[in-house]
Amino acid sequence: LLLRNGRYEEAFKEIRIASDADSELRPHQFNLIWAIYSDDPEGVKNALGQRPAANAAFAHYLLKQKRFEEGLRLWNSISSEEKKTYRSTAELMVTTLRDEYRFHDAVKVWNDVATDRYRVELGQIFDGSFEYTVSSGEHVFGWQVQGAPHMQVGIDPESSSSGTRSLRMRFQARTNLDDFNVSQLVAVQPQTEYELSYDLSTNKLQTGSAPLIKIVDAASGVELLNTPQAPNGTHAWNRVTYTFKTGEKTEAIVLRV
Repeated sequence: LLLRNGRYEEAFKEIRIASDADSELRPHQFNLIWAIYSDDPEGVKNALGQRPAANAAFAHYLLKQKRFEEGLRLWNSISSEEKKTYRSTAELMVTTLRDEYRFHDAVKVWNDVATDRYRVELGQIFDGSFEYTVSSGEHVFGWQVQGAPHMQVGIDPESSSSGTRSLRMRFQARTNLDDFNVSQLVAVQPQTEYELSYDLSTNKLQTGSAPLIKIVDAASGVELLNTPQAPNGTHAWNRVTYTFKTGEKTEAIVLRV
């Protein structure tokens, strides 16, 4: 009734009380705010009650509505220290931005709440030597590992070319394995030439289809690099290097074993 009579300040005061008491009402609150104040950033803040937690949640709401500029502007109105308090909301925002192929924006939001160790840099593989303990899926820009029957994927703390650890894939099958996946989403600059270097060793590997590395554009799926297969037999650590160039609109690539 207050809304219908244009008494917005009074109306949203009551609506805030309701949505704070019942989180299922929050989407309705946000819908009303956006319907009335879509062209008034200050009106949005006042309707939210000038509360950073509400601003963070509404920023994610705007991203879900594909109002990316408005959502990111509202997020950036929150202080750096307050942003870290709303890490869970930031992670939802990162996932939404990733799913919408806005990878550079996703990196910025991630870095707003990440500790120094887990910050992401454009054009750099995160934790290339597998030194950090991060659960698969916990870090959008970290390693994602999905094993398959008859194989083991894990960290080897006793064998490495640099650092103290390496990624070990132990195959225990004589049939082809198509569904295992070790990958990482890497934010990059468009129209830029990059160099990929990695160290590889094998031990008694016998196969007609050995592991290799592919790099594809994260948005379009266009293949940018397809390396030769790992050599059969037993070979000590050996460094190999390849180059690839990103496309005109590439913001991220997927590096996949």
